[in-house]
Amino acid sequence: MDFKLKLLLTILGVSILFSGCSHKLNKNYALKKDSKESVFVMGVNSNKFALILHPGDVKNESFSSKGLSAAFMGRSENGYIINSTEGNNHIGFKYIAAISEETDQIIFQQPICDGIKTPVFKVPEGKVVYVGDVNLQYADGKIEYKMDSNFEKAEKFINENYPNLKGKLEKINVKEYSTKPCVRISPLQFIPVAK
Repeated sequence: MDFKLKLLLTILGVSILFSGCSHKLNKNYALKKDSKESVFVMGVNSNKFALILHPGDVKNESFSSKGLSAAFMGRSENGYIINSTEGNNHIGFKYIAAISEETDQIIFQQPICDGIKTPVFKVPEGKVVYVGDVNLQYADGKIEYKMDSNFEKAEKFINENYPNLKGKLEKINVKEYSTKPCVRISPLQFIPVAK
């Protein structure tokens, strides 16, 4: 496959990804008994950022994503990213995009690679876990994040909005890892993003 076709397919894929495609956990979701699936909960300070969280491997203090299926892609809702995923996976940030307040379009994109640190968490099977809160800021041509924790607030939100997950939220550890080199493509700008 030549470079132009690969680039076109990549642009098409990212356009589809951020044009309304996101993961959302049904409010009536329930973990099945002896399930290998898990649920993770992450607070996000603003829905003016779109994120891709991706499963991957940790080797030599470095995180690299694997496979084609994201653990989450899209924007937070009501201050949280809540989704189910296969248990025993490491999950880290793959991509963050800043969204314009006025136009709801991507104004800046930052792949998480080339040694940029990413928070990584391992989700145990059959659990509902709180990863923490991520505070995202866009300034001076880059997106920065800081991890924080407000377990009580997240637990209250889950208990009030997800009746089948009530009382099941647990804390897990998150660790920062460096990332592998980026795959270079032309920058993509101004792709509409669903609210």
